[in-house]
Amino acid sequence: MKKILSKTLLILGCLAPSLFAEQVLVNNDFKSGLSGWSTQGTGFTAVAGSDEWGSFINMNITDGGADPWNVKLYQDGITLEPGYEYTMEWGATRASGNIAVGLGMSADPYTDYMSDRIEFSGSYLEHTTTNGQAVTLHYCDAAVSGLRFYMDLGGNNASARIAWASIGKTAKACDGSGGELTNPGNGPVPYYGELKVSGNRIIGARSKSAVQVRGMSLFWSLWGGEKFYNASAIQSLVQDWKVEVVRAAMGVDQDGGYNTNPEEQKALVSTVVDAAIANEIYVIIDFHCHVADQYSAQAKAFFGYMAEKYGKYDNVIFEVYNEPLAISWGTVKNYAVGVISEIRKYSDNLVIVGTPNWSQDVDAVVSDRISATNVAYTLHFYAGSHGSDLMAKARTALNSNLALFVTEWGTVNANGDGNVATASSNDWMTFMDQNKLSWANWSVHDKVEGASAFVNGISTTGSGWTTWNNLTASGQYVYSKLTGYASSAAWRSAPKETSIAAPHVSKTGAVIMNLRQMEYQLGTPNAHEALLFDTQGRLVWSAHQPSGNGTYHYGSMGILPSGAYILKLRGIHLEQTVRVSVP
Repeated sequence: MKKILSKTLLILGCLAPSLFAEQVLVNNDFKSGLSGWSTQGTGFTAVAGSDEWGSFINMNITDGGADPWNVKLYQDGITLEPGYEYTMEWGATRASGNIAVGLGMSADPYTDYMSDRIEFSGSYLEHTTTNGQAVTLHYCDAAVSGLRFYMDLGGNNASARIAWASIGKTAKACDGSGGELTNPGNGPVPYYGELKVSGNRIIGARSKSAVQVRGMSLFWSLWGGEKFYNASAIQSLVQDWKVEVVRAAMGVDQDGGYNTNPEEQKALVSTVVDAAIANEIYVIIDFHCHVADQYSAQAKAFFGYMAEKYGKYDNVIFEVYNEPLAISWGTVKNYAVGVISEIRKYSDNLVIVGTPNWSQDVDAVVSDRISATNVAYTLHFYAGSHGSDLMAKARTALNSNLALFVTEWGTVNANGDGNVATASSNDWMTFMDQNKLSWANWSVHDKVEGASAFVNGISTTGSGWTTWNNLTASGQYVYSKLTGYASSAAWRSAPKETSIAAPHVSKTGAVIMNLRQMEYQLGTPNAHEALLFDTQGRLVWSAHQPSGNGTYHYGSMGILPSGAYILKLRGIHLEQTVRVSVP
């Protein structure tokens, strides 16, 4: 009975990390043999096996050499991301000697971020959270990729059995609280904050953790696509389709596009951006052109206007070149550098740059990247036409510490038509999830083609957008993915900030708001401090309010951007927090 109980606890210990944390290692329980694992050294064999208690790897050692690294079982390609706590646990059996495990660099200077060691004498031993011997790391520095998890058994000829290994990953705030990050608003933007490039990841300036947002791209702002550029459509995508990002794909060099009708096109884009800000999601302002380098002056004028108008909002992302054709990366880069310099006059927000060959040759950037900060690169794919070869290009870019954003992808063929390539789409979903790649699906339209989300004739303002028969096969696939992912989004499950906290309300009276005039009244006048924070928690205004007649102003009308804010009032017998707005 004791043996059975011990084995049961072993199995539970192995499973616990995957139940309560995201598992970083591939095939950490060896159920797929050595898949995902590699070995280093010559004086041993690594053999997968299993018994009634589970799977394992037998390390049959005949010559362990002089050093621990002479016999190594390892896994490469691991990334540490800020805003997470990592927990390393493992279990093994060995007749004698030790096993050293760790997570670190596999080349000079061989820095270890986590390390552990167990001395064995013939019995099974493990280091777990349950027995208090797990190794944990709360990581808050810049993302670092290309790390190796290793298990070193050299310097000893005693064979060993590796039962399991785990690196679990759970979100943990890097704001100094050490606790779970709250969401001061109702969308992803208040939770994550402005998007920032950190290594090969895009992180939230507020959350300090890797961000993966998913959503929809609107069709060209022409040819009927413009009818979906309205606030009701965006709100329906947020509420019903659970999008976290939308993309406004502004036509440029076509009839009626920006080059010939700039005011109308700017107005269409502004409608989408305003709606995204109101719904607290991210929005991509896309210069949707295949030859944008030929219109550098127009691009600078457009992005200068948009950056000055919207660059202060964390919601906004600038995509300066949709899909360059078969031109050199140098040509794209020269164009992008000029446009970025215009944007940077007004905003430090994320900029995404297209890559040659329809934004597929992301590997072309590796040796000649843009030096400006907070720049990511565009990866586009259509599941019916693109697969492992394009994924390999993306891996090359990621392994070279480039950040990617999938601003457009389709479930069908590259021409925008055809049947849904379900298996390939699923493969791409897995690839994007593994690499934390944000994405926008093409497209919100009712055009009669495979990539459209809706059947022809659908309402343009959201009515019937969740009725199954109103969705195309592509729409059904993407809708199911978006709504399925929603339940696991960290910002949705994060604790909300208390909107009103008044422990001494009986002495001060209720706070009565006049949002239109940016005023508030206290039932009992009371000298106090008033502090106004934006939804990212940044102090934007403060004042000492004397007792007066009980009516007070907050903020500065006409100076602060319109939107939601948090007003905190502090004084004797007064401690209240109220959600307010600036008109």
